[in-house]
Amino acid sequence: MGARTLEELTDFFALEIDRGIEGTDIKPGVIKVATDSEGVTPFLEGVLRAAARVSKATGTPITTHTYATARIGEKQADIFEDEGLNPAMVCLGHCDDTNDVGYLTGLVKRGYTIGMDHMTWGAGTVRGESTETLSWQQRAECIKKLIDAGFVTKIFLSNDWYFGISIAGAGAMEAKDKSNPDGILFNTRKTIPYLKQIGVTDQAIRTITVENPKRFFGGV
Repeated sequence: MGARTLEELTDFFALEIDRGIEGTDIKPGVIKVATDSEGVTPFLEGVLRAAARVSKATGTPITTHTYATARIGEKQADIFEDEGLNPAMVCLGHCDDTNDVGYLTGLVKRGYTIGMDHMTWGAGTVRGESTETLSWQQRAECIKKLIDAGFVTKIFLSNDWYFGISIAGAGAMEAKDKSNPDGILFNTRKTIPYLKQIGVTDQAIRTITVENPKRFFGGV
């Protein structure tokens, strides 16, 4: 992929959206792109620009992997806007890895939806190893701050969790299951009850879990 030109990357995305994925008739409902701690490399800039161009051409939304602690979402946003993409077409993911409210509100004020989807990373371990990270309660409290600031329509509450890991060492999934026995139900069993406990309304919870995704993926 790294050898492909911007035009070839754009064609790659477009072909799967128009015709189906890898020779099937399955068509994607979202474009996923990622930049991590290394930032926006020249190749990844091309990927972001290709995704933006195809999103504009097809109406397919984009969701991203970001490295929030280094404010990488801002760099993604700069590229999307340089391509003329409507920020409403983009969800910037993993934003709860930081509680920098200034960073988060800056993104939503620009029109982006932010994915608060790493609650489970605050449950004890990350990638099978102990690490210093925000607790899931701190992440939930940050959601409340954003809701109280008037940004309820720009938040997704979701799970970045695994059913299995094919590219990690033996025992990695067992370690993750030990750190989060609730698995994909973590938000249902932990985060949502806690949000209610600290004063988030049922309607706000429905907005961030049902209404916002419906609008984003349904183009409404």
